Amino acid sequence: MNHLALGIFTFVLSNLLAWGQEITAKVFNPTDVYPATYSPELAGKPVIYDSMKPLIQKLQDPKDSDFISAAGAVPNLKWRLQHFTIISEDVAAVNFTEGHVDTIGIFVRNRAKKQWELTTEVGGRFKTQVYTDEPTDPK
Repeated sequence: MNHLALGIFTFVLSNLLAWGQEITAKVFNPTDVYPATYSPELAGKPVIYDSMKPLIQKLQDPKDSDFISAAGAVPNLKWRLQHFTIISEDVAAVNFTEGHVDTIGIFVRNRAKKQWELTTEVGGRFKTQVYTDEPTDPK
């Protein structure tokens, strides 16, 4: 698992500058596409798993300055989701910025506990380490 997390981190870090400043949801495996039977509008587009949508919704709003503890972070700025990369149905890489400090986290879905767990963080420490799998408040 550590090798997977390290590989994901390396991929995300190497693409930070290329992705720009927009909030994006990227799919790591673009060959995983919606079939025509799923929806005519989505046919052939990269899959954004329905199970991933609650996590994206929870992370996309700007967060308070204490959402992540990071060296060099400025107290009066807010953290915002910059990139969301879907690795698989159960793994996502997120990148937050508060202006000039970037922090990356790898979330893994724990199906047994019905929650998303932060397994790796680089550049700072996330205040919330676990999110429920349902669209509710973080634990």
